Amino acid sequence: GDWTDDTDQAILLLLHPLLLSSLSECYDAVIGEKEGDEKEGEKYNVAEYAKTLMRWAERGFENIGDQGGQGIGSTVAAVLRHPLFSTQPHEAAREVCLKAQGRAAANGAVMRTSFSSLPFSSLSLSLTYSFDLCLSTHFDLRCVASVLALSSLICQVLSFIRSLRSLPLPHDLLRMLHLSRSLGLLLLS
Repeated sequence: GDWTDDTDQAILLLLHPLLLSSLSECYDAVIGEKEGDEKEGEKYNVAEYAKTLMRWAERGFENIGDQGGQGIGSTVAAVLRHPLFSTQPHEAAREVCLKAQGRAAANGAVMRTSFSSLPFSSLSLSLTYSFDLCLSTHFDLRCVASVLALSSLICQVLSFIRSLRSLPLPHDLLRMLHLSRSLGLLLLS
């Protein structure tokens, strides 16, 4: 079997240069010692993502034997077929949404954009990025609201993890964590 089209589309996002350069900074900000370096002026190029998504729909991930994007939902498929999609994805998605008359509130944008909060510790940057990505294929307000809610939650959880990094942990808790890690490794071997 193969994973879903939502997973494929999330991988496409992870392969984008802005995310790739930001993920190592995100890891350092959440786990490591240095703070994330967010650049207010950097913006995801949604037209570039649209072209990448179109290539994937046609060919899939050729290096793992895909023949094309499998399992594409009707909303994404309709947006991909729109003549404006490769240059103006937001407009293409808006027109598809209007034509659907409220019947196109699919969950693909939520599945795909769950990664969009990873590189940003700033809630406003995370939500801006998520909003932009959502609108590239899912213009319905219900889709936008669900994407923003999930992105906000992820960003808040990451912020909480960052705050824990600075708190001293009691000796007993550290010992329990070490024992549970050792037990987990024993179960996996």
